[in-house]
Amino acid sequence: MIFPVDEIMKEYGNKYESIIIAAKEARRINSLRLAAGGAPEGAVKSSVEALRRTSEGLVQWKYAERASRGFDADEDA
Repeated sequence: MIFPVDEIMKEYGNKYESIIIAAKEARRINSLRLAAGGAPEGAVKSSVEALRRTSEGLVQWKYAERASRGFDADEDA
């Protein structure tokens, strides 16, 4: 199956973020399958499943908070 980037981008707004989201979803699916003892017989590849889920808007995501580096950019040195 072919997934045009424009189709995936509609859900997430940025083509680069969309592909990163799909890649992380593929890793998540693969981890779940490995934990369950492997992919079921006849299952589609985790990357294809992730692209399908991403293009349908089924993948939820948010930015993680960045850890403080121990200084405030507004402080005077």
